[in-house]
Amino acid sequence: MGVLIVVGVGVLVTTIARRMSPGVAPIGRLEVPIGADTKLIGARADGDRLVLQLEQAGVPRVLVIDLASGAITGDVRLVVSP
Repeated sequence: MGVLIVVGVGVLVTTIARRMSPGVAPIGRLEVPIGADTKLIGARADGDRLVLQLEQAGVPRVLVIDLASGAITGDVRLVVSP
C-alpha cells in the first residue's frame, strides 16, 4: 500500500512539473532557403535550437535555427584563409 502511494505521488509531481515547464510551441512548416548545390550533412536538436550541418559547393556551413520562432539565428561559413 505504501509503495502505491509513493508511486502515485511521484506520478503526480512529474505531471505537475511537466505542465508548469515552458514548452517549445510548434512552429509548423519551416522553409530554409539553401542553394541547389547544398547538401545536408547532419541535423541536431539542441534544446530550443536546431543545428543544421551543410556543405555548400564543398564549403562547410552551419545554420542555427530558433525552434520557438523559426528564425535563423546563426549562419557560420568556414573559409580557407590565404
